Amino acid sequence: MDNVLRWSQSHRRLFIFLLFVLFVLLIVIDVFVLHGGFKTVQLSASGIVRNLIAAIATSAIVAVFYLVFVAPEQPSETLKQLAPSKITREFDRLLTDAIRWRYKGNFGRYLRGKVLPTLASRQNVDIDVSVIDPRDVDLCERHARYRNEIPGIDRGRNYTHDLVALEVLVTILHCAWHAANRDLSIDLYLSRVFDPIRIDTCDTAMILTVEDRRSPALLLTSSHFMYSHFEQHMRYTRDQGTKIDLAHFPRRLNLLEVSVADVTAFFNRTALADVCENVGADRILVAARNVTNPYET
Repeated sequence: MDNVLRWSQSHRRLFIFLLFVLFVLLIVIDVFVLHGGFKTVQLSASGIVRNLIAAIATSAIVAVFYLVFVAPEQPSETLKQLAPSKITREFDRLLTDAIRWRYKGNFGRYLRGKVLPTLASRQNVDIDVSVIDPRDVDLCERHARYRNEIPGIDRGRNYTHDLVALEVLVTILHCAWHAANRDLSIDLYLSRVFDPIRIDTCDTAMILTVEDRRSPALLLTSSHFMYSHFEQHMRYTRDQGTKIDLAHFPRRLNLLEVSVADVTAFFNRTALADVCENVGADRILVAARNVTNPYET
């Protein structure tokens, strides 16, 4: 019985259908075939058939009783490993009707390259973002070393603390532009700790990924007990981080209309003026205009 329970739903349905067909066939044989001459043979065969019918009926009743009252509940797919080739498809599925999105990671490249543009046309969208603090040179340096230790990541790009800071500032700029020009509600926080595991979550599920896009990911639905624990982990990260004021970014039709002066003025109004000056507002703007979805490159 346990082996039957482990069958797929389609196989279980086929098994029940074949059982039903056999049951009906035996009744037909008993009623319409086993009559007329050779009385002894007829009675003998009819008795055998009726015993088979009774056995099948009894087995069916026992099976139904077991499935309804005794069998343990079969777990649904609340936890699933995603092959690298399937990560993009699962992200697209979660984004199909999402109006809330939370992200905790380091750069937020998928967030700025895919999530923000996808959600930009929807109403009442709420987004929480946690990225590493670009002002912390030691933190950025440690993250750069970590990324450089991953073979083949970003086609051999050599990361430095300056390049890490640039990536984070580009994400912040995209969040500010979308908040001002697409009316998205975005709360952005800077964390003093980098985590190799990145978390993207909506109300129905979350996906945990690592920096190496050749590695598998983990999908958790909201009914899995660890979903709430990871949500709490993200909330504590936000609460202990530094919130960045994304307000007052100018209204611009697109990023091509954003100027270096706009970028400088925005970061000067935040706690990121010094790091913007060190990285260069012109570099930040060029990189922001060339953003792509990392899972499609």
